Amino acid sequence: MGQKKPDITAKQDAILERALAPVRARFIEAIEGHILSFEALRREARNGHSAKESLKEIGQLAHKIAGIAGSVGYEEIGEAASTVERRVWECEASELDDGDRLASVDDVLEPLLELLEMKLDD
Repeated sequence: MGQKKPDITAKQDAILERALAPVRARFIEAIEGHILSFEALRREARNGHSAKESLKEIGQLAHKIAGIAGSVGYEEIGEAASTVERRVWECEASELDDGDRLASVDDVLEPLLELLEMKLDD
């Protein structure tokens, strides 16, 4: 009657942490490639490649990162990626010219890139 129940929450947290560890590791391994992809897409947009298409690809990559980052415990990265994705879609619907669209996306892409680079340094 006086037995204490085991801490189920702590056990569940430990199980979840073990299950997420390999997914988190794959996410970290992919960060450098994501950074390089974002940089390449920005260069393409600046160097005459269709800015609209490059920005669309930036939005798609940000969407992918946002979904995974939050799921593996990197909420700040996920939120920054969601911000990039939203900005891309806002720019797509706007009357801005390509240069202004790129500048607008750059404003929110830079903080995401900084977060990703910091995670690489961990």
